[in-house]
Amino acid sequence: MSEVRPRRPSTGGKAPTKVRVHLAIEEAPSHDGTPCFSIWRYHDSLHLPEEWPPVTPPASQRPKRALQIYDTTPGSDDPVHLKALAETLYGKLDMCNLDEDTRIDVWGMPLPLEAPDEDRVAKCHAHSKVEIVWRKIDSDGEFRMPPRKFVPQWHRVMLIIDRPMTQWDEDEGGSLSVGWDPRIGYLQEQAGWGNYDVVPERRPISYDRRQVTEELECLVYSLSG
Repeated sequence: MSEVRPRRPSTGGKAPTKVRVHLAIEEAPSHDGTPCFSIWRYHDSLHLPEEWPPVTPPASQRPKRALQIYDTTPGSDDPVHLKALAETLYGKLDMCNLDEDTRIDVWGMPLPLEAPDEDRVAKCHAHSKVEIVWRKIDSDGEFRMPPRKFVPQWHRVMLIIDRPMTQWDEDEGGSLSVGWDPRIGYLQEQAGWGNYDVVPERRPISYDRRQVTEELECLVYSLSG
């Protein structure tokens, strides 16, 4: 017996519209000129031939939520490097069925390879605090950096790349996930356990190449809501 295939739903006599999905990479503003590229997905619903170039991404489709990633390796302020890194990291998230409501902002803030993690975290943290305020007030509200929704401990998070990707599997990995700006509820909970005085302003956790995709997915999810 031949297989009976389901019929395609009717379009009411109209030609079906093919939605094309594109990747936007654009230079983002910064309060101090630190290079930053924002990467996100968008779609156009125009019935255009596949060979046509993508339309310019409208600012109205730019996601409001954003994950902040700082590359602190030498030469990370090179625009070509930053764009390639943004595509690589976004590609890891795209495999996790990333929606179109989140973008990634990738910053180039080069430091010496021998710089201690404490210095990397402190510099990126200080920069991010000022950038959050500046983007909200002085950049017409574009490229905002909202707090997380679904994580009980920290309002904010950033990912810091502390060594070239070729070395991510060595020792303690090549990236630091840094939570900061503790929530009041978290502080109260720790105070109840007698730990109020030991809650740090920020808390870094190291990840290697094998773990970074899962961590990226978790960080993006924590921005949703």
